[in-house]
Amino acid sequence: MALKSRSRRDNFMAEIRRKQPIEGYNCPDYLDPIVSDYTRIDPTKPCFTKPEPGDKWSVFQAPQAITNSINTTYIVKMALDPKPEEIFPKNGNNHQNGNDHLYCFEGETGLRNGHGGLKSMMGFVLDKEYQEKSSTGYDIHIVFRGSRSGWVVRAFKEGFFSSKGNPDWVTDTDSIFNMVENTDISKFGKCSHGFSDSIDNIIRQIIASLTNIQQRRNTAPRAIYVTGHSLGGGLAAHFASAVSLGNEYSKIATGVRQMPDILESWPWERLSLITFGAPAVGDKDFAYAFNSKVYARRIVLGLDAITTKRRLKIAKVEHVGGYVHIPSKTDTKNNSDTDTNNSNIDESGIFNDHEPMNIRTKLIQWAQKWEVTPPATLPDVPENPPWQKLDHFENVLDMFQNNNPKSIVQKWLGTNFSQNLRIYLNYLIPTLEKSTSYTVTVGTNTKQETNIRSLNKVKLILSNIAMTPDEKLTKIFEELNKITSKNIGEYLKFCVILDVVYNHNNNQLPNLPNNQTEVNRIMNKI
Repeated sequence: MALKSRSRRDNFMAEIRRKQPIEGYNCPDYLDPIVSDYTRIDPTKPCFTKPEPGDKWSVFQAPQAITNSINTTYIVKMALDPKPEEIFPKNGNNHQNGNDHLYCFEGETGLRNGHGGLKSMMGFVLDKEYQEKSSTGYDIHIVFRGSRSGWVVRAFKEGFFSSKGNPDWVTDTDSIFNMVENTDISKFGKCSHGFSDSIDNIIRQIIASLTNIQQRRNTAPRAIYVTGHSLGGGLAAHFASAVSLGNEYSKIATGVRQMPDILESWPWERLSLITFGAPAVGDKDFAYAFNSKVYARRIVLGLDAITTKRRLKIAKVEHVGGYVHIPSKTDTKNNSDTDTNNSNIDESGIFNDHEPMNIRTKLIQWAQKWEVTPPATLPDVPENPPWQKLDHFENVLDMFQNNNPKSIVQKWLGTNFSQNLRIYLNYLIPTLEKSTSYTVTVGTNTKQETNIRSLNKVKLILSNIAMTPDEKLTKIFEELNKITSKNIGEYLKFCVILDVVYNHNNNQLPNLPNNQTEVNRIMNKI
């Protein structure tokens, strides 16, 4: 949740860091403590987020053409000798007929000189089976995630000027001008400091995933594809460089190589890198060596601000890979893009050219033009986009109106939502006890007392198993209406509705004669 006051937000982040040793969580004091819950990883579930007040809900549902063939999902955590840990199908949703396996690998961003980063899942490896006529085999897809931004302006300013805040943006901004020699990434030229630091602590988990795949399949893949968007594109390029030009994992390495013998027969020389909205990653010597060794393409939509040439001239850094430009309405030099009928794409500014949803939409449109005239459905590409932008949470539920909304939300929330809501309140209450959390000092003591008293009562009511959902909401709404920050009160109402109404033990939505109107208002507002 975004807390509007800067001091209140800082107090909130400090409270999480203060309590983190008790809860087994670790975050350096200069980074935002973004908490990850790996128990929620499930490729069959949709993801939804609303980063800031005023933003729309972003909903992502991975295509069933991909998820239906995934038999098992693993996580691979950072360790000296990382081992894939099976986490799915422990909940019983595996596809017995699927032969593909998904490996989610951990890593760190926000490092300073190789130290002090924040751990999170940085991407995944998918070994995907194919069948062509009489031939059967599999391909490897290595995918790096993009940045988790929240409010982009704050994330950029804190990362660029202070090397603090959002850990992904600390890595991003450390890669803009700061080029370093890192022979583990490439024996030639200089690469981006932030990206190379992260890949140094990610690559071991990727290699462990690939080793597990080789041991299970007992044959090399047909092809290796590496990809990523934005931050993920920068990381993907550095990984491709490390296994092609680096001094630890590539075939041109000298000294003791880290590449396991079991992976030597893999087609590393035919590795393909495809990035989307990726930043520049190294100096001229790095780029020249990379482009002479690695097949790479970088997809850029319109005037994507992250790929701008103006920054490159100042920083003297270079892109890698062949340039594939997809025009958009922001690109005034190219007026051939006249499609105005697609309601799924927002092209109000050059930053929208960086949105992966927009890149995908335009890329498909252009691919259809290349295929046939008139445009046709592309093979193996889902007709419906995996992303949706929706105004309110009620609209999110409407996406699944043919199913029981209660069971759908329960599946989304997982088993830890009630516990996490109480943990959140345990962070919020001491935050609101501090006078610096209030922008207006007049009446601060009264505000503090009111807020703390009401939130403590909310915790007690949530724990009362004897009350019906309607009774709980009546008492809780009464307390939250007293909260002096309306945004906090409204947001907590939404969280309480999810917990009391949708996460309730009964299979059906409870009857709410006294609170249905307020529930509907919140669900159509948040």
